[in-house]
Amino acid sequence: MPPFPKRYTGTLSHPDIGDGQEIEIAVVRKTAGSGTWSAGDETKDIEIQEKDDLIGFTDGETELVGKETASGVIKGQVTYNGEEGGEFTLIPQESSSAGSPVNAVRKLRGNGAPGDEFRALSVWFIVNKLMDDLGA
Repeated sequence: MPPFPKRYTGTLSHPDIGDGQEIEIAVVRKTAGSGTWSAGDETKDIEIQEKDDLIGFTDGETELVGKETASGVIKGQVTYNGEEGGEFTLIPQESSSAGSPVNAVRKLRGNGAPGDEFRALSVWFIVNKLMDDLGA
């Protein structure tokens, strides 16, 4: 297993969460069994379990259970308050010292124009790629 922390960004959707709209999330896996996830301005502690080829993340209310692909992407189903019906995708991110995409989005909240959150995430990924290429 790779060293921790491991970071993922992605989306989840469920009919009972955010009117069924896709929600952007960021997950930090701090240890084999614990971490945090963030969506918008909210961050929650999560438990992480692996069994056979499945990996599960839960905060006690929302549960993500999926499988990791050969490229490290985790895809699966969302259960919210015991109700199945959603899906998620988590994409692994390389470690970097440039901050997190969630923080980039938070900096633009409040006075930002429509689309600024997407641009903030795009800029964050470009900056991190450049820093990684430069060995920073």
